Amino acid sequence: MSFNYVSLYHQRENIRMSNIIIYLLFRTFLTKGKLALILILFILLPAIASSDSWLGYVKTTDDFWSVYRHGNNMSFESDQYIDGEIKAFVGPRGRVLSPYCSHFQDMNLIDVRLKERTGATEGNYSSQEHIDAWAQIRMPVGLDIAKSTSSDTYAIKFIEHWQAYISASQRLEYSGKNINNRDFSGNNFDFVGANLLFNKNLSKDRTIEMRLDRMNATVLATDDDIIQIERKPTRDLNYQVSTNTTGIADLRYQQSGQKFDPATLTDYEILNSGEERYYGSFNITKKMLMKSRFPDSRESDQWLPCCYQGWKDMNILDRRTLNAKEIFDCACSEVQGEIQ
Repeated sequence: MSFNYVSLYHQRENIRMSNIIIYLLFRTFLTKGKLALILILFILLPAIASSDSWLGYVKTTDDFWSVYRHGNNMSFESDQYIDGEIKAFVGPRGRVLSPYCSHFQDMNLIDVRLKERTGATEGNYSSQEHIDAWAQIRMPVGLDIAKSTSSDTYAIKFIEHWQAYISASQRLEYSGKNINNRDFSGNNFDFVGANLLFNKNLSKDRTIEMRLDRMNATVLATDDDIIQIERKPTRDLNYQVSTNTTGIADLRYQQSGQKFDPATLTDYEILNSGEERYYGSFNITKKMLMKSRFPDSRESDQWLPCCYQGWKDMNILDRRTLNAKEIFDCACSEVQGEIQ
């Protein structure tokens, strides 16, 4: 006899590893034709500082899907200013060291990511940078399962209220033999990137602001197959850059949708994307704002209770599209009564 599963694992990791571990394990195995549920919760306490991770998956007879998330309660702020000349340096025993300057940063807060690489040889170099970032973990992660009254389809919903924010600004000036600068900003499958390569003169002024408010994932499945997958993080990405480049400038961006698409690199549908390349001397200014909004299904009903009351309490698979006449005739309760 085979079983199908829906699982949610939660694990908290702490700096102080001598703490007490509490395991709560709930398992329910049902007969063929009903969905089995496994819920495993790990709690580690007390702690000085902690990180949380959770894994949710849906397994049917012929299909499988999973989601993994990791985050921390943290904050970070940094200010930096550099102004100088990159030149040869006479080291120990008279050895002459080649002139070089490098800069690296890599930040990932709940799939809100900021990356940058800079490498420059002999020349005049000036940079100013500010970073403000924080992440907040709100537990628990929710798991809701509903079954259609008219079919064998289940709606499985994972509900996460984890938040992250990154704000970064950079101003860069260089003149000399060569400088390469790369940056990447990503927020849960949305991203913007710029590669400024082989420049003898380069100026760059860039600001980034990214925010994640929540993430919901919904799976529609039967015992045999997964019918539909939607991953719905509510997020913003605001990117602005102004640059004067004298080499190669590559700019690219992508905004992803909520539906699963294994044909793409990120496994989710691409709503829009673009790539640009410039050889030579250019002044480039680019502004991009990406927003994705997915309301929390557990929020209260709308302002018109006569016509809307009870809609959010209905099974997601049994909701029907109501036309204007049905709405303003207050027919919502009648439809719900028929479904029950």
